[in-house]
This record gives sequence, C-alpha cells and structure tokens, in this order.
Amino acid sequence: MSFITENPLWAYVLLAAAGVVFVSAFVVTKRVVYLAAVPVVLVLGLGFWLIDYAIETDREQVERKTRELAAAVEAGDLNKLDALISKRFYHPMFASKQALLDRARGVLQPGQQRTCQLWQFETSAGGSGKTMILTGNASASGQYGSFNVPGFLGKVEFTFLKDDDGQWRLGKFLVTDTQGNDVAIPR
Repeated sequence: MSFITENPLWAYVLLAAAGVVFVSAFVVTKRVVYLAAVPVVLVLGLGFWLIDYAIETDREQVERKTRELAAAVEAGDLNKLDALISKRFYHPMFASKQALLDRARGVLQPGQQRTCQLWQFETSAGGSGKTMILTGNASASGQYGSFNVPGFLGKVEFTFLKDDDGQWRLGKFLVTDTQGNDVAIPR
C-alpha cells in the first residue's frame, strides 16, 4: 500500500497522460465521449491526492517528529521533548530518558536565543520493523544554557523506536561534525 501513500507520482503521471490522450482523441475525432473521461481522470487524481494527504506513513511520521524535535529545542519546550522521546531511550552519556531531560532542563532555558535546524533527511527502516534510522544535516547556534554556540554544522543520526502506542519516538541519537567525528555533548 505504500506505493499509493508514499508520493504517488507515478499515478499522477499516468493520469496526466490519460488526460492528454482523451483530450487529443476529442480534438481529432470531435466525439464528446472522450471529453467525458477527463472528469473521471481528475476525480481519480483527487482520490490519489486525498489518500496521500490523509495517511501518514512511518517515514513521514519520523521526519515530522524530527522537525518537531528541532522546534522544541529552539523553543526550549521540555514538555514537547518529553513527548517525542521514547521511554526506552538510551545513549552512552545519558542512561535514561530522564537523565537526558534533566540535562536538557539546564541547557534549554526559556528566553534564550538559539537556533536548531535539521534538513536533508534520509530515512530507512530497521530489520525488525520496530526501528527507523534517520540521518540528516544539522546546524545550531545561540545560547544553550551557559554554553554559547557560535555556529555548529554537522550530521545527526536518530534511531526512532516504535512504542507500544504505535508512535515513533527518539530512542538514540548520534551527532557528528562534517568529517564524521563524534561531537561530545557538554555535560
């Protein structure tokens, strides 16, 4: 079913070609029956668009939540971060979700000016179907607690876990510089 919900460009191209064929047939033959097929093609195109719009795939959910993570970091919204991080979160520097949130509380203070941007995502499903790995570019600058970040550019790798409620949440992350070296997160 993902061939319909994951960017059904193929369907739009086929429907557009069919529309051109029907209009061309009308122009050549002057038979109105060919023009009657054009609204059917348009309704089918609208149907494909509605399905694509209404159904959020796992990949789309992970990418949306990644953008929400960046926005929550910029805003210093710890409640939103809490909702986006899995209870099964693990990182070598943070033994649990609570340890990460405790650290974030000191670094993401409200009222500070900071930016956090993530873009150019590549998302792949893990072998078990219960993990998804998103890689992308990252930049950050501004005030992060007592740390002033003049400008960071690097890459991130987020491992998302599918929790019991069917939602994808951050389970682990890795931040590297542009050369691929691990970036130590200040404690």
